[in-house]
This record gives sequence, structure tokens and C-alpha cells, in this order.
Amino acid sequence: MRIVGLSVVKNEDDVIEAMVRHNLQVLDHLHVVDNGSTDRTRGILEALQEEGLAVTYEVNAALQHIQASVLSDLVNGPYAQDHVVLLDSDEFLMCASHELSDLFARAQGPVTIPWVTYVPRSDDPQDDINPITRITHRRRREKPQYSKVLIPACVPRPVEVTAGSHGLKKIKAEAHPTVKIAHFPVRTPLQIAGKVLIGSWNMSLRDKSRKEGYQWHALAEQIKSEGLPDLAALEAIGNTYAAKGPVRLVHDPLKTEAKRLSYTRSSGDQFIMNLAGFVDRVIFEKS
Repeated sequence: MRIVGLSVVKNEDDVIEAMVRHNLQVLDHLHVVDNGSTDRTRGILEALQEEGLAVTYEVNAALQHIQASVLSDLVNGPYAQDHVVLLDSDEFLMCASHELSDLFARAQGPVTIPWVTYVPRSDDPQDDINPITRITHRRRREKPQYSKVLIPACVPRPVEVTAGSHGLKKIKAEAHPTVKIAHFPVRTPLQIAGKVLIGSWNMSLRDKSRKEGYQWHALAEQIKSEGLPDLAALEAIGNTYAAKGPVRLVHDPLKTEAKRLSYTRSSGDQFIMNLAGFVDRVIFEKS
């Protein structure tokens, strides 16, 4: 029985190579849906595939937020016979391959595993382009504690994945505290600026009341009024991302063999590429 990772990504060229290389240490296969990236994400996925890694990708460039529906279709369709791990581009499994295999072998239904959020600090080695070796401090605890859902092959299909892949609709999942996911949502000033600005604008296109994604809208307004965060402000953003407040950080580097990257570039042009791509797409969709 294969263990397959499924992911929907967009504009993640600073982290996608590390994510693929790391997670394929414990997964048998990783399938990525590119949601219309305008940076180098797709080129990196193609290069990793050509290198011979067990990764496949497809493109779905819908402007709307498609993650839950696309993942549900994959879980119920081509990967219905597999054990499935749902991963975002900034998420890294914290386990050995035998630990993940044992989890699925024992599971009798869907399982949730907890997030561990890593936070950038001003004393991180800024010349290291690999986010999982550069950012080595994590929050001591999560408040609130978010989790991601794993779907064993024994779970009858069809199922419906919830937004954020935190669970399945109408099916209770059992918490598994041993296997965890390292989460790297905030990595550089330009990365988080592009993420929250474009994310806020996308949500505003769907809902002008801005009831959805309050935190993203607040961060976007902060960036628009104050400019790019410096490294100290970046740490504060990372420590409060999807959290009720900051907590103490502990030094706990992610254990990984994915330390050397071949296709990731240290470049500030990701921001302008993604901003220009978003504007072009909106103009095209509205014309």
C-alpha cells in the first residue's frame, strides 16, 4: 500500500524544492497541483521530476480558492486506494518512514497530526536559501493547536476534505500525537508580503465584506501602511501567525536530509513576478 502526499501550491518557489525533497524521505509519492504560479514553482517541480524523484504535478489555474475541492477529487479518484497525507507547500513531516507506515497500519479511520510552527529570527543565517535549515526555532507550544488530516486507505470513499485540510466533513478523526508536521508559513519579508497582499486581494474578490481571513487582511493593511517588515517584525509576525499571541521559542532544528538544494534561487524578484502575475490575471478575468 502506497503512502502518497497530495498538495495544492501557488507561488512557493522559495520552499517547494525543500518540501518535495524532505517529504519524499518518508512518502512513496508526492502529487502537486500548481494553482497558476507566476514564479519559478512550476519549473522547480519539473526539474525535480526530471531528476527522477517520485513527484508528479499538474496545473489548475482557477482564480478561486480550489484547494479543498481539488484535494477531495484526488482522494476520491486516482488516489482512492492509497494512504494519503495532505500537505501544504510549507509543511514538512516530522517522522521516520517506519513511524508513518506504522501509523497507517494501525489506523482504523482518519487521523489528525499536530502542527509545529517554526519562526524566523533576526540571527538566522540570512545567506542560507534553504528555509528548513535557516529557520531552526519553533514555538514552544501552539495556541490554538491546529492539525492536519491523514486518510488511510481503509477509509471508505468518497470523502470531503475541509478547508485547510484540517479534517474531513462529517467524519471524526482520531488525534495522533507522535507524528507531527513542521510548519514554515513565514520565511522572509518579501515572501510574507506577497503572500498576505495577494491572499487578501483574492479573498476580497470573493467577499468584499472581508469577513473571511481577518488576520491576512490585518497583515496586508500593516504592510501597506508600514512597508516591508524588518527581521524583528518578521519574527513577531511568525510567532503570532494563526495564533492567539506570541510564545517562547525553542531551538529545535528540523531533522532532514534535504539540506542541499539544486534549483532554488536567492532572489527578490519573486515578489514582483507574483504581483504582476496576479494583476495580469485579474485584468484578464475581468475583461
